[in-house]
Amino acid sequence: MLEVHEGGPGQLPWAVAIAPDEAETRRLIADLRAPASLLEHALDRDELPRLDRDGDTVLAVLRVPHRNPRDETRPYGTEVVAVLLTAAATVIVAREELAIVRQLGEWIHGQPGASRERLLSRALHLVAAAFMAEVRHVDVVVDRLEDRLQRSMENREVLALLKCQKGLVFFSTALESTVLAIERLLHAAPKMQQEDQELFADALVEIRQALSMSRMSANVLGEMMDAFASIISNNLNVVMKLLASITIVLTLPATVASFYGMNVGLPGARSPLAFVGLVGGSIVVSIAVALVFRRRRWL
Repeated sequence: MLEVHEGGPGQLPWAVAIAPDEAETRRLIADLRAPASLLEHALDRDELPRLDRDGDTVLAVLRVPHRNPRDETRPYGTEVVAVLLTAAATVIVAREELAIVRQLGEWIHGQPGASRERLLSRALHLVAAAFMAEVRHVDVVVDRLEDRLQRSMENREVLALLKCQKGLVFFSTALESTVLAIERLLHAAPKMQQEDQELFADALVEIRQALSMSRMSANVLGEMMDAFASIISNNLNVVMKLLASITIVLTLPATVASFYGMNVGLPGARSPLAFVGLVGGSIVVSIAVALVFRRRRWL
């Protein structure tokens, strides 16, 4: 999908390209002067955040958080969003329809006189906000799983926590690369206006804050994983102990019945109250053993 919008007075056109096909790619190259080599980098799902240049065209590659609940193996990950600053237009490129693409488009539409530096700093602010929101969401999911783990005896919750931990690792890796890209930009652009430098510095602070949140959540979750595994093992041991105690209590009446089921002479076997006595005695013995187990907290 390729959408081209006219810019405001004195502003270049801007476009949004979502997984462009061959015809749209040719149009990007021919009409919007997007170099093919930079387009290839912009559509590479494994590209790390960085800045690149090809002639007069600047490519800013960003990674943003992406939640996919339908993917059981990787519900949390990151996707590439690239901003191509060509001599003819500003192009936002992504492989999927993401919220940040729509937000950037709305910002460009509402800021007709904004410079490209402002656009990049706004993109970085949106990236930081998106990562912080996703880290908070992961923390909420972990809290819910923690409540379920108190009663769990299966590995389902632990596997869900591992997926959350994997997502936090993806977030941290993307944010670390973004921090390096911003630092290199600030060092390599000494002629940047003071106001733009302050905007990038503010974006760097927010990105570092998101990175700190992601690392802290990942570290806490990693420390808790062993405790969660121990909780599941302990819950299983409690159930096994309960079942063993119940088995012992129920075995006593069966033992008494097996003795009096023998074809030999036994005390009171010919009494008309033998059956009632055996049943009552078995119940009394079972209750006594159950009380002993209860006092020792085995039952």
